[in-house]
Amino acid sequence: MRSIRTASLTVILSITLAICALHFPHPASAAQIAVQEVNVSFDTALENFPNGLMFVTAILREDATLPAAVDVMIPAGKEIVWAGEVLGGPLENNPMVQYRRMPYNDSFETVRAVLTQSRTLQLEIDAGGRVTPQEGFTEASVVWQAPTALPSVRLGIVVPPGSIMTTGPANILVGRAGDNKIVFYREYRDVAAGDTFELRVGYAPADGSLGAGNAPEEHRGILFPLVVGVVLAAVTIVLIAIKADTKRKRESQ
Repeated sequence: MRSIRTASLTVILSITLAICALHFPHPASAAQIAVQEVNVSFDTALENFPNGLMFVTAILREDATLPAAVDVMIPAGKEIVWAGEVLGGPLENNPMVQYRRMPYNDSFETVRAVLTQSRTLQLEIDAGGRVTPQEGFTEASVVWQAPTALPSVRLGIVVPPGSIMTTGPANILVGRAGDNKIVFYREYRDVAAGDTFELRVGYAPADGSLGAGNAPEEHRGILFPLVVGVVLAAVTIVLIAIKADTKRKRESQ
């Protein structure tokens, strides 16, 4: 009787393990696939995350075979709020993934996850960057390191709607994020394994006491080049008008 009960328990355990293996594949059971693109975005405008929320999105090639094991880098010791596959539809349909955290260095650790339904992995990390109030503006910074060679990396900071940049790199790009937020970002190509990137941006409300016009020239981002461009365009129009007027006077003589 005891042997029958033991045998039954063994069968049930084997079936349970088989089902778990089907639903939660171990990273070792999937081929490790090189990532095509990584987007790192640090959102400072989320009410439930006063210290900001980092989004790390790794995208595989369209022809990558699934299941695929993917490695991404995150700041060491930070809480992973959510990890899952992005299907491209409603957010509630995105499935969560099993992952394993592995030490990399004092500042970063590697997260390995297995994709089974999508070729896009996304991790959300609480306080993955730094938000620091300053006098008249807020400064946000984010640092990220590439675990492997990558064709493309995008590093961005998302700020509240209506914000302007007060300090930041001169060659920064500007775009729109969800809920009409503003994102300041930079793009990098042909990234080598171990390359480290940092983005630091100061921002304030458009009607704040410290605007981009009060920032040093080397930190006015795209605003200063735009002002120069407008001035040059105005000078060009004036010169053309003067030349045309001179030509008419000569013809009338």
